[in-house]
Amino acid sequence: MEACDMIEKCGFLVRYSPTNELACRGFVNRYCKGELKEQCKRKAYKMANGTPPPDNMLPTGVFLSGN
Repeated sequence: MEACDMIEKCGFLVRYSPTNELACRGFVNRYCKGELKEQCKRKAYKMANGTPPPDNMLPTGVFLSGN
């Protein structure tokens, strides 16, 4: 399966991959390159609003707190 076209610019991955590589790799495998690609809430947010979601929004739509 081809990767999401927004993977290189994803604020979540850019911000959190350096410090949470393993967790981010799981999201990439499932949401950016896998079976949940069409269910990514970050992509849906951008499509609906025309702007990227906050960096602390997970692909599931849940927001990380304290960041």
